Amino acid sequence: MSRPRANRPGRYPVAIHCQVSAGLPTTAIRRWAQTVRRRLASPAGELSIAVVKPTASRRLNRRWRGIDRPTNVLSWRLSTPDVFRPSPAERQWGEIVLCPAMVRREYRRYRRTYAQHFRSLLVHGLMHLCGFDHHTPAAAERWRQREEAITVQS
Repeated sequence: MSRPRANRPGRYPVAIHCQVSAGLPTTAIRRWAQTVRRRLASPAGELSIAVVKPTASRRLNRRWRGIDRPTNVLSWRLSTPDVFRPSPAERQWGEIVLCPAMVRREYRRYRRTYAQHFRSLLVHGLMHLCGFDHHTPAAAERWRQREEAITVQS
């Protein structure tokens, strides 16, 4: 993986780790993540975004979700205010893992460009980190509407 690049100023630092190319400028990915975090009023702290190969995505998906295939996006909360209390700038808040190969396989199915689908999956991961879910029909509809609105605004 390449060396992480993080922006330190502000409330929403983002570090991007690329095992493979995202096919998009890291500055754009960082800007999207910061914009969405502000819109979702996410907790302060560093967000790590890992851009990985399908083999890494598959391994993580199998380990954490019990599904033995690569996936487009995974996300984890790394700390909560109750457990970890350093200054907000030092706290690691969460991690999102994106697999560009999976994004490339899917984007046409959703009638999006590659960049639009990548951004939508970034929003999806951030929404999970902020505590939203889509496990019931009502929650799924609220999720869809919010995700669509945020993706369009980003």
